[in-house]
Amino acid sequence: MTIRLLALSGSARSASHNLKLVKAMSAGATAAGATVTLIDWREFVLPVFNEDIEGETPAAAVRLKTLFAEAQGFLIAEPEYNGGYSALMKNAIDWLSRPLPGAPVGSVFKNKTVVIAGATTGKWGAVRSMRQLREVLGYLGCIVLPDTLSVNEAGKAFDADGKLLDVKTAELAAAAGAALARVTAALSRS
Repeated sequence: MTIRLLALSGSARSASHNLKLVKAMSAGATAAGATVTLIDWREFVLPVFNEDIEGETPAAAVRLKTLFAEAQGFLIAEPEYNGGYSALMKNAIDWLSRPLPGAPVGSVFKNKTVVIAGATTGKWGAVRSMRQLREVLGYLGCIVLPDTLSVNEAGKAFDADGKLLDVKTAELAAAAGAALARVTAALSRS
């Protein structure tokens, strides 16, 4: 059975350090036998969640919820903005947690596996945003793996092709992705 994972960055910027990081994690998951779909936020532009517009559900929210429902786990690389995780991630979680007309019924988070990493240009490497996101996803019923990877000074961490320069960090990113694929496969057999 092929494991289906979603990979997403908490940043929509095309040259995002977290996009580069989640791609490195995805390579590890793919090498471990998983099929990984990378979320491109330009395809899922969502208004700020507001119950007043919930009846006019954006098509992007329905498509996104369908992708999350079909996935068995999530690879997430999250930046840190002002000591917390991104508004983009918060807004997506808010839309995904709602019963959306035309979207799969039920939670797209419950019993799904997750590995969280983060990259920032500062010295702390997204440790606060990863901790907060871990708490929220756990509350929603995700199985959040203890494996994490924090990349600080991310502006110096990647080469021109978006690859991690430090061999150990690249190995850790691939290992986090592979761990998610293995745990997800083991849980789906039980």
